[in-house]
Amino acid sequence: MDAGTFKSILVKAGAMVTILRPSTSESFSVIMAGPGTIKDETLMAEARQNDEMGVFSVLDFEGQLFTEPFIGDRITDADGTTFSIEQIKKAYGLQRALYGWKCRIRG
Repeated sequence: MDAGTFKSILVKAGAMVTILRPSTSESFSVIMAGPGTIKDETLMAEARQNDEMGVFSVLDFEGQLFTEPFIGDRITDADGTTFSIEQIKKAYGLQRALYGWKCRIRG
C-alpha cells in the first residue's frame, strides 16, 4: 500500500470536514475517516467518554495552509459539530513513509 491507496480508503470511509488552526484562524477542507476505519488501541487508551478517532491522509495537507494537524486544532463536520484534536499519532506505511495521522478527537 502507498499513500495514494491509503487516501482512497479514507475517501471511501470518510467525509469532508473543515480543520481550523485557532492560533492563526486558517482553515481548509480535508477528508476525515471516522472511528472504526483504522483502529488504534494505544491512541484510544487515554480516551474519555465521547472521544472518537479520526484519520487524515498526508496528501490532503500537501499545498495547504499548514502541513499537518496539531493538538488543539478544531474540526467541524457537515452537521456543524466541532471537535478538538487531543492526541495525534503518525501513520506510517512501507519503508516508514508517512501516510497520514490518526487523531483522538473530543467534541
